[in-house]
Amino acid sequence: MAVKIIRFSEPVNASEVAAQTKCKAALDALGDSVSWIVFAGLASSSSPLHQSDDLDLVPIGPRGVFLIEVKHWDAAWINDNRARAEAEAEKLTAKAKRLSGRVKRALADSPKVTQAFLLTREPAGPNLPPTIRGVPVWTLRDLTKIFRDLHKGVLNESQVKLLSGTLEPAAKVQLDGKIRRLATYQNLELQTPNEQAFHRNLQRRASAHQRARRSPPLRPVRQRGEES
Repeated sequence: MAVKIIRFSEPVNASEVAAQTKCKAALDALGDSVSWIVFAGLASSSSPLHQSDDLDLVPIGPRGVFLIEVKHWDAAWINDNRARAEAEAEKLTAKAKRLSGRVKRALADSPKVTQAFLLTREPAGPNLPPTIRGVPVWTLRDLTKIFRDLHKGVLNESQVKLLSGTLEPAAKVQLDGKIRRLATYQNLELQTPNEQAFHRNLQRRASAHQRARRSPPLRPVRQRGEES
């Protein structure tokens, strides 16, 4: 099945572009029968009382739910900046816990959110730690093997769509690529062919309640013999 990337904000650097490209290629290579949805640059809010978390990559598919933080690090940088790397690991763990709460509210029998750092600096160099404060450290080179070694019966197609729809922000991006809502306009219907991608006309469709109000009143049917 297809791997669909849904990006909510522009990449802030070349590392995010490389990570997104490699992540899609790695998931495509799996050949899973269930679709993958990858949110990129997602602003996730677990509560109105907290600021939104900036999530780099959130792949959702048959092998689980993942929170991947992109870092342009290598082994030498980590070893020279251990305290800073550990602080970043603590932040990522907190993000993963909040995301897990949203996943559990959407799906009772939900899998654990797997968190990881994805290093984009190549080569990563020797003495790369496998984890930082319990957070796995992945590299672009190893990404395909990491996903392939995971069990693929974690989520089915309907569960992937349910979680994807629940975790979307207020923009309500449609997974089928169709725009249903734009600003205050709702129930939009495409009026031009699907292949016409650069110039599209949308028309608002009235709701059932609106159509009922617009219908002309029924005129009484006169029976034969009644006075006119």
